Amino acid sequence: MQKKTWAMLGGVVAVVLILGAAAAYGVGYFVSRTLAAQSQRAEDEAAIAVLRVERGSAKIMSFGITQEVPNGGETEVLKNDEIVVSDDGRAAIVWDKHGRTLIDAGTRLRVTELARPRGESLRARLLIDIGRTWTRLERILDLDSEVSVGAHDVVATVRGTSFGVERQGNATAVKVKESKVDAARFIDRFTPASMASFLEDFTAEQTVEAGFKVVAADAEKGPLAPPVEMTQDELNDPFLLEGDRPLMPEEYDLSGWKSGAERWLAGALEYLAWRPWLLARLNFDFESFRAFYGRVPSGIRTGIESRIGAPNLEEMERLLNW
Repeated sequence: MQKKTWAMLGGVVAVVLILGAAAAYGVGYFVSRTLAAQSQRAEDEAAIAVLRVERGSAKIMSFGITQEVPNGGETEVLKNDEIVVSDDGRAAIVWDKHGRTLIDAGTRLRVTELARPRGESLRARLLIDIGRTWTRLERILDLDSEVSVGAHDVVATVRGTSFGVERQGNATAVKVKESKVDAARFIDRFTPASMASFLEDFTAEQTVEAGFKVVAADAEKGPLAPPVEMTQDELNDPFLLEGDRPLMPEEYDLSGWKSGAERWLAGALEYLAWRPWLLARLNFDFESFRAFYGRVPSGIRTGIESRIGAPNLEEMERLLNW
């Protein structure tokens, strides 16, 4: 009789654990799909781009949320993000399977396009408000891919090369260290196609070869001036040399990379899966993750944080957009 009772009790516990795990998995699946949709990638795909802070700090802003990224920190980059690097800092955007863009101290830029059209393709556009970047692509882009960096009314478009774009004062410079870059006056993406075609003819591209640069002052209109050779001081610039440094494949392979938000959610869901009775005490009907987490019973928060630490609320809200 006692054995039968223990067997029944064990069966009930097993059912409860299975149902709890299923509920936690359901919540986790919903959250992972939300994260994936927000980052414009399938839930089983690697991140398209990641911001890594190499020194100082950086801010990444979207949806009215500002996330601070400390020295050594990293976070996923999304379309429409604005990135600001501290005056004593340096950061890099790592493009999955392709390379990276080094971002100098004091730079402010926006990610105006970011997508993976097919397979490992990459479409990305950065627009610099102030400061400078250096991009090195270790892989020739396919026909579905394009990477461009612009500032003010100048844009540089590439399929595989090493180049920099600087926005200082009232001028923009495009510099090339390897291969070549097509530089042209920037055509706003809201310009009607017919007018854009006309403007492209009027503001013909300049092909900038390795070791050359084009400089465009804001007051200038029409086609860009012909490229001129870079000086030896420019070629020996430490920022250029670091940006142009050949990368090891593991430096720009984001396979298996998870954001802090994803890792925290996985840990929290694992904690709840083994304590399914706690799920009934959670209310997901809140407009933001911050509001939701603030109403989680303190005992549950303490239990989760004792194992995986507190969540980064800004990153959770930015990536979840919840």
